[in-house]
Amino acid sequence: MPVVLITGCSSGIGRALADSFKNAGYSVWATARKPDDVAALIKAGFNSRQLDVNDESALARLSDAIDNAHGGLDILIN
Repeated sequence: MPVVLITGCSSGIGRALADSFKNAGYSVWATARKPDDVAALIKAGFNSRQLDVNDESALARLSDAIDNAHGGLDILIN
């Protein structure tokens, strides 16, 4: 199963892309900045993490989580 990471998935284009990739059979990692948005994404069936893309250590932790779960990433949409 291909793996996609999409940042900014709480609403709008990011959420629409996440839904589209999920419906196409991708394993979707969807990020958001607010904990409530992350909880909603998890409830919708996404792998989700709270993320500020300006936080390099948070990006490294997320990269490690994706590598551990899937062995890597196929697509990144920021």
